[in-house]
This record gives sequence, structure tokens and C-alpha cells, in this order.
Amino acid sequence: MNIEPFDFPKTNVNVYNQRSQDGFFHGMNALKSSKKRKFSFMQGANLGQERICWVLYGDFAFESLSQVIDSLSETSKLLMVTGVTYEESIKPEEHEMELLEKWVEEEKIEIIFCDDPRKCATEAAKLIDKLYFDGWKPLLNLELEKIEFAAIKEFYQYLGEIFNTDKVLDATKNKNLVTYIENSFLSLPATLFGHDLEFAVENFDCRPVLLISAGPSLLKQLPLLAKHQSLFTIVTASAAYPNLKRYGIEPDYIVVVDPNKKIVWDEKTDVKIIKDLGCDPATSWSEPSQSFFTTHHPAIKDLFYHVGYDLSLLMAGGCVATSAFNVARLMKSNPIIMLGQDLAYTDGKARVDGYEYEAKVRASQKKSNTRFNVPGFGGIGMVETDPALLLYKTWFEGQLEHMSDTLVFNCTEGGADIKGTIPTSFENLCKELEKTPIPRSNFDMPSLNHVEHFGLFQNGLNKLIQDISDYRDLLSLALKTLKKKNKGVVVFEKLDAINISIKETQNHIKFICDSYSGKDIKDTQMKITRDESPSESKALEFYSNLYQDAKSGALEALVFLNDVKSFYQMLSESDDWQNDAGVRRFIADKSLNKY
Repeated sequence: MNIEPFDFPKTNVNVYNQRSQDGFFHGMNALKSSKKRKFSFMQGANLGQERICWVLYGDFAFESLSQVIDSLSETSKLLMVTGVTYEESIKPEEHEMELLEKWVEEEKIEIIFCDDPRKCATEAAKLIDKLYFDGWKPLLNLELEKIEFAAIKEFYQYLGEIFNTDKVLDATKNKNLVTYIENSFLSLPATLFGHDLEFAVENFDCRPVLLISAGPSLLKQLPLLAKHQSLFTIVTASAAYPNLKRYGIEPDYIVVVDPNKKIVWDEKTDVKIIKDLGCDPATSWSEPSQSFFTTHHPAIKDLFYHVGYDLSLLMAGGCVATSAFNVARLMKSNPIIMLGQDLAYTDGKARVDGYEYEAKVRASQKKSNTRFNVPGFGGIGMVETDPALLLYKTWFEGQLEHMSDTLVFNCTEGGADIKGTIPTSFENLCKELEKTPIPRSNFDMPSLNHVEHFGLFQNGLNKLIQDISDYRDLLSLALKTLKKKNKGVVVFEKLDAINISIKETQNHIKFICDSYSGKDIKDTQMKITRDESPSESKALEFYSNLYQDAKSGALEALVFLNDVKSFYQMLSESDDWQNDAGVRRFIADKSLNKY
């Protein structure tokens, strides 16, 4: 829980705002710009809208800038991105400087000095407070667009992608985080019979990793893959597996991430399965001896480290395809090959025919009408995509920028172009790899049974329950101190001491509690940030709400963790809990049916 005042994030020296105002333009280097552009802003923008961060990119006439500032509502601001570095910028005239200082002091404007459009967008995103503003809007100049169209387009497109990413990830977090945590606790004992992901990485046989996704273009490639599957280490998204099975293709690894989706493979498969600890518990407990466990969430890794399990971390970008990509990176495969990675509506479809969750995808498509046109495979033509698919496309391209030493072939032969990949015919690639094939090296999965370590998990869980109980009591004391006054005045010295203890509470404890009350805390933070007439009484009310929200989260966490404690006790007293069918009967027990 963050109970400190809320403010814009700190920025570095290339931002001109209240924190950098004093002496910002003094001692500048020799000016490199020889021209000062004189353009007017695009007409028609409703600058009087409330709580909008207006973003403009480029160099503008000062009188036009003044008109914009005068038109802004009291709750909006202007974020000006110059498109040049601080050293290359033009020093304002004396009267202009006076106005700039006044606007900055009134927090009507912030200025970013930067000449790289993507870096500019990254800086701009830090200065747009999502708690305070209802949104951001571009302020365009049609004349400037003609001159600097490429830079302006790149800036606004990348800024939009940053916020699109945040929106999708926030939605996923709000929807699934608690389920993900609860699944992880129910799945934790399965790790006693499985392996960590590092074991798979250590036994990689150096065949090129082929990543299979469930894009619409996948089916046309499967007959060819069936003939040449031995050339590759095949890593597939779980939803693509049924189509592979129909063509007699046996992947080396199935990657499972989703916390709500059930098993889509044969229960007694020989295929090795990479499972996020937070996936559906029935899936976690299906053949744990064939499984490699990991997590995508650094806070989950930290949480379970304190419970007693040092879980490996697999970074990802929001979908199973990005997880599979990072498996290939951990294995240091070179090259990496993509198949079925459309990231677009190929022939009007977002997923391959026979996709395991086709009905769910079609329902979501009907709800969303937002579409974008992006270059097609190999940069030829244009194809349609949507915000979620564009997010993943952006994620891949961002990763590939830092992988210059790795060849990544896109053999999808359909869908969207992915910058940084080499668009290639899958048939031609197979022919080349046949010339120097790498033999498949099967490795054994030693049978594990570390039930003797189960006590460590139980002890770690008991310690976590006690720590959260102590945190709950601390929050109760803070609420009591707020209500108890000395001669009508809150005893702030006592409250400050409690706040220090709250702040020093370990992150994994606050993480699990805040996960249960995240929306309530965010709503309270938004009210604090938007309060235009702060007072001591309001500040105390806000603090009271934050304490109460965090306490409610702690109470919910304790209810669940005590159920888990009972579940673990049932396992320890059972004769058959070491076989997965037996455990899944426990999970289906009425005492845990909501999980």
C-alpha cells in the first residue's frame, strides 16, 4: 500500500517542469538550430475539455502556444515534445521565458527535449498521470505534418502503443491476478513431483526452436511440418496442440499460461509441458512428473520464495506466444522460427480453424469494433489487427530490437509483418535445415518425489498467515489512531510511527493483500489525486480509506490462505495425494469449489 502523497513520476534533466524550472535555460551550449519554425496549431480541437493531457510534437510559434494555454481547462495541461535535444533547442526570448515560467508554475505545461520519437514517447508516457487525467489527445499541426510526417507518426503511434499495452495489462491484472495467486497456492505441492524450467533449458539439444502459435495461417503449414518435425525443437502454445495432433505432429514442449483454461491434451501424454504455477490447478496437477514449473510474475516469484519455493522466472508480454518466445531465448536458440504468428485477421479470422477456444474468441471479436491497418507479411499490402494483437506485435518488435545476434525467421506466410524478423518460406527453410540436420537428443525426466519437503511449504504458509495477520493489526491500529483524538486533534506523531511500520512491511505481504483490494485502493488514489480543494479533514478521510481498503484486502487474503492451510493438511493426512487424480479430487472438494 502506498500511503505517501501522489505526484507525477520523477523525470530526468530533459524535462522542463516545476522541479527543473530554476536555471533550466541558463548556461546553455551554443545553439545548433538555425531556424525557428512559425506554424499555427490545427483548428477545431476542443481545448476546454476537462482532465485531458494534450500532447503536441514539434517546434511551434510561441504566440500559437500562448493561445493553446489560454484555452485549456483548469484540469488539463499541455505536454510539449520539442523533437530536438536540449542543446539544440532555441532559447526563449525574455518575455517568452517569463510566460513559460508562469505556465510551468501553474502546471499548465511541461516540455520534453528529445530528438528520438520513440524515446520522446517513452518520456511523455511517464508524465501523463492515469489517475488524474481521463485520457490524452494529440494536438496536430497540418503544415508541420507535411515536413516531419514520419517522425510525428512514429511518436504518436508509439505513445499510443505504450498506453494500449498498459491498458491491456491492467485489464488482465484486474481480471486474473487474484485467481493467479490462488491457483499458485493450490498448485504448489505439484512442484514436488515436477521440475523447474531451468532443467529443460539445461537439456536443450540445440535444434532450432520452432514456435507454433494458433494464427489462421497455421493449417497450410502443418502437412510440411509433419514431414520435417524432427528438424526442430517444437514449442507450441497449448491451444494450437489439437491441430498438431491431427497431423501426427508431436511437439517437444507445450506452454500453458492461462489461469482459467483447462487441459487440451491427452492426460497421459509423453509431451513435456511448461506450466506457469498460476495456471488452472487441474492442469498443474495433470502429469506433474512431465512438467516444468515457472512463473511470469516477479512478485509471485518473491512471494513463493518466502513460502519456501525458489521458482524460476519466465518474462513474457501478455500471451502464451510471448512466453514461448522467451523459452526459446532462455535456450539460446539461434535461429528462432515462427509459425502461425499472424497477429492479424487473416481472411477475416483471428485464430486458426479448430482453435480450442474458438467460441470465446468469436464472442470477444463481436464486442470489439476497434481495428487497425498494418503492413502485411513481408511488408506487402495491409492487413487488419486489433488492440490486443497489436500489443503482442509491438512486444515482439521491441524485443527483437535488442536481439541483433539472433536470427528470427517468420515463416507464417500470412498475417502482419513483424519488424526485426526475416520473412521466409517455410518450405525453403526446411530444405536448408535438411542439409545439416541436428539429431534429436531425448533426455529423461527423472521421477521426483520430494514429499519430505512438503513441511517446508506448510511452515512457509503458516509464517505468511502470521505476517499478514500482523499487517492487518497494524492497519487496525492506524484506523483506531485516526479516530482517537487528543483534545480534538489527531495525534500525528503516533500516526507517523505507524506509517513507518506500514511502509517497512515486506513487499510480498503488501502484494498479496493489495491484490485483493487493488481496485478499491486505485479508486481511493484517484480521488486523492483529483481533489482540487485539499484540507486536513479530507486528508484524514483519504488516509482512513486507504487503511480500510488495505485491511479489507488482508482479511480476504487470510480467508483464502486459511482454506489453503486446511487443504495442505488434508493432503498431508491422505494416502493417495501423491497421485494427480487424488489431488484433483481434493481440489474439487466442496470446501475449495470456488477455486
